Amino acid sequence: LDAIEVFNSRTLSPDLNRRAARFAAEYQLAGTVGSDAHQLVEVGRSTMRLPMFSNAAELRDVILQAEPILTPASVWIRLWTRYAIIRHKLEPETIERRREEAWQAFLASKA
Repeated sequence: LDAIEVFNSRTLSPDLNRRAARFAAEYQLAGTVGSDAHQLVEVGRSTMRLPMFSNAAELRDVILQAEPILTPASVWIRLWTRYAIIRHKLEPETIERRREEAWQAFLASKA
């Protein structure tokens, strides 16, 4: 294990991020951050600026030098997620059909 996520933009409790950071420090693991994007507007909200690297071994080294850029998800994004979960439970076939249609359209655009 080379690294663990110590900041997740979507966590509902900042204490979970703090606990992950303490765990990483205790076990001398590099910490990473993530947007945990479920919607396009969330992509890249939290990221890490890394020095250049060329391979996996160098990546393990530069993670320790990373500059984290941390942006927690807004309350609106979290509410939208709750709505999407409830809607998915109420209309699973519709959601799955739309997801499959979107995936097929994406694949067709790459052909």
